Amino acid sequence: MPIYEYQCSRCEQVFEELILRRGDEDEIACPSCHAPRPERLLSATVTRTSGGGGGGGSAACVPRGGFS
Repeated sequence: MPIYEYQCSRCEQVFEELILRRGDEDEIACPSCHAPRPERLLSATVTRTSGGGGGGGSAACVPRGGFS
């Protein structure tokens, strides 16, 4: 079930909404000022890859320095 990020064109509030059906998007209103039809934002996606070591983390989690 996709969670989309929206921004209100009136008060510029950014918020997220769970969309179960395509028609649900027509009923979304800003939770702050209740303005109808907020703009859907393009969100960055996050991916996680798992290596052969079973750690499943990113390269940033690997200790620096040499191994003996």
